[in-house]
Amino acid sequence: AEQLLAGGGAGRLRWANYLEGDFNEHRELAAAELGLSEAALGALQWHQVPDFAAVDARKLRDYDLVVCAQPGALCASDPLGFLAGAHRLLRPGGLLVVGTQYEWPSAAAGAGSGKEVLEAALAPWFEEALEPQDLPFAKAETARKFECGVQQLSFWRRREQELPAAAAGAGAASPAASGAAAAAAEAQGQAVYDDEAVLGQYLDFHYGPQSEYPAACAALCLEAVRELGVAPQRALEVGAGPGRASLELSKVFGHVDGGD
Repeated sequence: AEQLLAGGGAGRLRWANYLEGDFNEHRELAAAELGLSEAALGALQWHQVPDFAAVDARKLRDYDLVVCAQPGALCASDPLGFLAGAHRLLRPGGLLVVGTQYEWPSAAAGAGSGKEVLEAALAPWFEEALEPQDLPFAKAETARKFECGVQQLSFWRRREQELPAAAAGAGAASPAASGAAAAAAEAQGQAVYDDEAVLGQYLDFHYGPQSEYPAACAALCLEAVRELGVAPQRALEVGAGPGRASLELSKVFGHVDGGD
């Protein structure tokens, strides 16, 4: 199943946010406030593909930058399957940016704990290129209830060739995706984005007063791109929907895809 969210009509992005009880707050931003022309905002499209296996099935390839760093992006579907297959999205020398709080599914138990799981999954095709960066975030569920946390962003350069299994480490995660997990993630994605209140909170996180995290995430990614000399041609942001980070990346990259 796929949903399509079109860009803002009349050069504005509008949404409603749940506050408390029966009270909602209506928000809107003009294209200029997003750093876009009205034509560019009106042309934006977001295709929801709510599981990582479906992202790969869309044959997305040859990116210079892939970002999977929004809070919760690695909690759905099969994160280990996505990480093990992430090299297929990137050109050799391309940059993968992963943001996580290191909360892994039980299937990752054999690969270690914390960052060890990430390293084991990426070792065959990636080497860490820069020091990781901690980035705090706060997402409002209501006007009085927030989800707070700290994402660690790590930066991984794609190798030209896969390392032998022995060099990569025996703990590397299996690339096999779980069909049941993908189906569950798709059902969850449909339920979440059919809820207008949840979608409003999501849009507020990316475009409203809480949008510091997506913008700061994009800034760190662009800084890494410049430092490592990555070509600013094609970028993909996974797990972000119509994300603010994607908009910021589009000001530098020639082509940016974003999907959830």
